[in-house]
Parts: sequence; C-alpha cells; structure tokens
Amino acid sequence: VVQTLPIFCVWNPFIRLYRSCDTTNQRVQFDVEPCGKHLATGGQDGMVHIYDLQGGQWVTGFQAAADTVNGFSFHPYLPLATTSSGHRRFGMQDEFEEESSLADDEKCCSVWKFSCSQEA
Repeated sequence: VVQTLPIFCVWNPFIRLYRSCDTTNQRVQFDVEPCGKHLATGGQDGMVHIYDLQGGQWVTGFQAAADTVNGFSFHPYLPLATTSSGHRRFGMQDEFEEESSLADDEKCCSVWKFSCSQEA
C-alpha cells in the first residue's frame, strides 16, 4: 500500500492569516488540530488564537500566559494541547556598559484540556 501525503505550496496559499509580530524577532509557531479543522497559534499578547481553516476566520482565543506565547501544539491522540511562553528581552544598554543586561519575564510550558471538533 502506497500512502500519499498532501503537500501544500506556501507560494500559492489557499488562505493567508495575517498577524503582526513587529516587535519581536522570535519565532511564533502554530499547529493544526488532528481533525484538520482549526489552526492554533500563539501571540505576543499572551493569547492563543484559533482560526477556522475552512474560511480563514478567527474563531476564538484565550489568555495562555502573561508573556509571548511562542509555541502551541495539539496532542495527536489525547484531548490536550500545550503552550510554551517566554520572550528574551535585552534591556537598553548604556553606551559605556560593555556587557548587555538580560531581563526576562515569564518562561513556562502549560498543558491545556482541548478537544477536537468533529463537526463538518
């Protein structure tokens, strides 16, 4: 039995989701739920944003952290999802100071109960 995997071209996307991450150079990751109906991603506002992949519309969101949510992942079999948060921030450096100072707010990993929608 030969399995074929769907391949999506990023040069000609079906749906474009626009998000502003203009104050960070940090990667903000996303995941598609196992049922394939929704895409979830983190944001600089500490929110997890969930979009409908059928129409590309924002569906809902929830506050997951006080800092940037840089990772989101659905569990492939269980009704769980995980988020990672934290953002590395460098303080303003005095021109005579040779070492940079590092200020960090929150760094954590959280597990959430999250069920897949089976509706068509």
